[in-house]
Amino acid sequence: MPTGPPPVKLLLYESIKEADALPAARPAPKRVRRPQRVRDFQRSRVYRWEADHVLPHDRKLMSLDACRALVGRVFAERQGPDQKPPRVEDGRGRRHAAGSRDVIKLPRWARTRPIVLHECAHGLALDGHGPDFVRAYVELLVDFLGFERADLERSLVGAGIRISPPGRPIAAPAMSGIVAPVRLPRSLALRLVAIGVRTLGDLRAIGPVQAWVRLRRCFGQIIGQGSLLTLAAAGMAKPAEELDGRTRAELKFEATRQLLEANGRPKP
Repeated sequence: MPTGPPPVKLLLYESIKEADALPAARPAPKRVRRPQRVRDFQRSRVYRWEADHVLPHDRKLMSLDACRALVGRVFAERQGPDQKPPRVEDGRGRRHAAGSRDVIKLPRWARTRPIVLHECAHGLALDGHGPDFVRAYVELLVDFLGFERADLERSLVGAGIRISPPGRPIAAPAMSGIVAPVRLPRSLALRLVAIGVRTLGDLRAIGPVQAWVRLRRCFGQIIGQGSLLTLAAAGMAKPAEELDGRTRAELKFEATRQLLEANGRPKP
C-alpha cells in the first residue's frame, strides 16, 4: 500500500469533526458601566467659608419642630404653598447633617438656622456644593436670616468659591432614576425636578401656568415665555408650534396675572 499524507479533503473533514466536538465558547460577560458621579469639587472650601462667615452669626439650637417649620417656609416660598417639603428627621447618631429634596436629617448639633438652610439648598440644587448650590444657599441666607448679598458674594470670591449668577438655571449633571417630563428639553426638565415636578402627571396636576410661575420665581428671568408655551404643549402632548394664537395669548395673560399675584403686586 502506498504511504503518504492523507488527502486534503480527509484532513478538512477530520478538522471539522474535531471542531464540532469542542465545547461551545461562552460569550464574554457584559461589562456593567457604573454611572459617573459628579465630583463635588469645592465642598471643603464651602465648609471652611461657612464656618468663618455664616455659622458664627447664629449658633442657637432649635427644636426639631422649629426646624420643620423653617423647612416648610423655605419650600413654600420657593416652590409654592401646595408643594410638600422634605421630611425632617431626627439625625441623632449621625456625624453629619444631610439634605435632599426628599428628606433632611439633622443631628442635635446641626439644628441651627444656617445649617437647616444649608440642607434646604441641597434640595433646591443638583450639583453637590457647586455653583448652583452656593447661589441657592446665599439667597436663602439673604431672605431668611437677613445677610447682605454683596458681603456674602465678596467673601466667596476671597475664598475662591464659584457661585452661579442670579437667575442662572440649575446645571445638568448625569442623573439616574428620575422620571422627567416628556417632550421637554433636558435643562427645563431638570429645573422642573428642582421645584418638585418629576413626571408629566405632576405637570398636568398643577398646570403649565403654575409650573411656569414657580420656575420663574425660583430661577428668575431666565425662564421666559417660550418655556411657558413648551410646558403647555407638553401637557397637551403636542408640539408648541401647534398652539394657536388665542391659546398663546391666554396662557401669557394668565401667567403674568399669577406671577404678579405671587409676588404680591396688583393684578393687571
